[in-house]
Amino acid sequence: MLSADKISVRRAGRSLLDEVSLSLKPGEVHAVLGANGAGKSTLLKVLAGELAPDGGEVLLNGRRLRSYSPAALARQRAVLSQGDALAFPFTASEVVALGLLSASASQRQDEAQIVATCLAANDASHLAGRIYTQLSGGERARVQLARVLAQLGMPGTATVAAEPRFLLLDEPTAALDIAHQHSSLLLAQQLAAQGLGVLVVLHDLNLAAHYANRVSLLKKGRLLAQGPVDEVMTPTLLAEAFGAEMRFAQVSALGRMQIFAELDELGA
Repeated sequence: MLSADKISVRRAGRSLLDEVSLSLKPGEVHAVLGANGAGKSTLLKVLAGELAPDGGEVLLNGRRLRSYSPAALARQRAVLSQGDALAFPFTASEVVALGLLSASASQRQDEAQIVATCLAANDASHLAGRIYTQLSGGERARVQLARVLAQLGMPGTATVAAEPRFLLLDEPTAALDIAHQHSSLLLAQQLAAQGLGVLVVLHDLNLAAHYANRVSLLKKGRLLAQGPVDEVMTPTLLAEAFGAEMRFAQVSALGRMQIFAELDELGA
């Protein structure tokens, strides 16, 4: 389990997180939702070990996160952050292979197979030989997702990990078209079914409702609600979190609820 206990983060006199707790379990997709500035990305960075909290503790599989070496931590959790600072003319395959830098010797022997499998899982096989810096934003996003999958060892291509592994995704669908938004989150759902714990920061409420098992709803750095999708993603709680009235509609063709913000309430 990857757990955060009463995490607080303060910067420049502002409280970015105020005693937020969260537990990510193997086998689930856990969505973190909230308005801009709610603390979603800050929480993910703390869970990833990229940001030290001012209060509280993060545990990974029963150990303090800060007790892991960088290489050991890389084998237990992978992070897909917002933004893309890679400016070197690597091919897409070489970028995905960067995920294997902390891998075991046996995994490195299977590097070509792992890279190919992870690219294929993200509908990116045709990008393998392309120069990464020449790709579109959506194509880069799919290559980067393939990289973090390679880091954890894509199921079927690597030795099963002795301990549960976790995948942390910060707005992974932001640059993707509609089809790839769904295919990427379906892949996350499939990986969870195979034993990974997946945490995903999302802005699209309908994607969260469709693919997540559990939800943490943040407002101004505090945990407003947490639990199963049906208990947290209610019109009342979403309106409180986002400052917009929410309308739920049954879409028979999809067999599920769709959530719409009432435009005349935006900015309220």
